[in-house]
Amino acid sequence: MHQEFIQVIKNLKIKIMKTIYLKDKNYNWVKYEYENIDSIKEELKKRNISLGDGCSLGDGCSLGNYCSLGDGCSLGDGCSLWNSCSLGDGCSLGDYCSLGNCCLLGDGCSLGYGCSLGNCCSLGNGCLLGDCYSLWDGCSLGDYCSLGDGCSLGDYCSLGNCCLLGDGIKNTLK
Repeated sequence: MHQEFIQVIKNLKIKIMKTIYLKDKNYNWVKYEYENIDSIKEELKKRNISLGDGCSLGDGCSLGNYCSLGDGCSLGDGCSLWNSCSLGDGCSLGDYCSLGNCCLLGDGCSLGYGCSLGNCCSLGNGCLLGDCYSLWDGCSLGDYCSLGDGCSLGDYCSLGNCCLLGDGIKNTLK
């Protein structure tokens, strides 16, 4: 019975489509439907967007021009990367994360659900950000920082290597 069900599913040949939003030459968001990443490679190339080997994109992601994702990166549903963002190898963004223009994430960074990084933020290798985290413009975290759920750092804050902040910490010092 189980094998028959699997065969019926295979015979249906259902195409599962995803949606991605890319910017056109006038910087307007344009919606594309695709079945697999290979089918949109030309559109990505036109916008100088590079995806490393083994990258996965959730449904409804938005990628600005000149973005670069290293090998094995994973973006959850509804993630938004503005122009010139760069993610190192093995980065993982939870659903509905947003990175402003010119953000840089080192290898192995992980952002929880709904994280938001302002323009020109920089995260060192191995940084972990909890759910609903907010970094304002120009923030910088050293390697292996871990920040709890609901934290917020104000404009141009900087933390050195291996810093740990618990849940709900708010710092708006500049």
